[in-house]
Amino acid sequence: MKNIILALSAFSLLVILFACDEPKGYLMTDDAKFTPDSMIIHVVPLKTDVNQYKYATPWYSTAIEGVEGTLPVVYSIADVTTTDGDVESFKQWAQIKEGVGKVYVPLNHKIKPGSYMISVKVSNIYKVVVLKDVFKLIVQ
Repeated sequence: MKNIILALSAFSLLVILFACDEPKGYLMTDDAKFTPDSMIIHVVPLKTDVNQYKYATPWYSTAIEGVEGTLPVVYSIADVTTTDGDVESFKQWAQIKEGVGKVYVPLNHKIKPGSYMISVKVSNIYKVVVLKDVFKLIVQ
């Protein structure tokens, strides 16, 4: 009986020691998306934007959905492409809120009009994933 207890104890100790070498965390982005997956912002205010300008509210998208992982999960812009805009002016003004996953543009931005496709980098201590062309920002 004593040998069985010692063998089980040794086996349990080995399992615990080898389990400690496993990575601590996960990041799943298979279902990651923005809903809606685009946003229109204006260079010149429209009548519908009057409260936004009155209270100086920046432009925000909805938060990215479908990302699960060990916290903290950090979001950033990995790449921006456009056929009719200016990527440099976009990168100067637009960003993604790191812990929230929302595209953010200040109210009084200077982004050139055009359509911009944003690829988002999602990362944590375990993994880094780039979601290619996951959000479209239209500047009018």
